[in-house]
Amino acid sequence: MAERPPSPRPTHAELAAEIPAAAPDETNEAIIFARKTLRWTVLLAVGFIGSAVVYNFIMQ
Repeated sequence: MAERPPSPRPTHAELAAEIPAAAPDETNEAIIFARKTLRWTVLLAVGFIGSAVVYNFIMQ
């Protein structure tokens, strides 16, 4: 079976490369709130896990 000749149309990758990347939106209050909330959630999780490790180490 013969191969098809290449299409003169641009490929999907070429079209996608022409689209500029969006600038990060640092003014959105929801994004700022989510980052602060995530930071506190991670700190609390590390604190609880650390206290559980210390508690289990002491109770053994």
